[in-house]
Amino acid sequence: MEKQLQNLESDLRVKYNSGADAINIANACQSLHSGMENIASLRRSIEEAQKTFSAARIPVSLERFNKWFEFFLRSQNLRWLIIDVFVPLFLSVYAILLLWKN
Repeated sequence: MEKQLQNLESDLRVKYNSGADAINIANACQSLHSGMENIASLRRSIEEAQKTFSAARIPVSLERFNKWFEFFLRSQNLRWLIIDVFVPLFLSVYAILLLWKN
């Protein structure tokens, strides 16, 4: 791709070697070069990310996190059951028993 871009640039520079067209072509080619560099940088970043994600440590860490998060969800559900259901239920039954005795 880079070679095709260089060939296109050289062909255009030969065809339009003076005037406003030459400046426009130079600017367009410069923009294309910077775009190609950005694409190459992005490609390298994606390859590095793929290597990182395929590392052995990532799945182990995710598995540990999943176990911890499952424990967290269970403990929060138990907390909800105890604090929001059983405590008010126990207090209301106790209050009814106290009212009944009087």
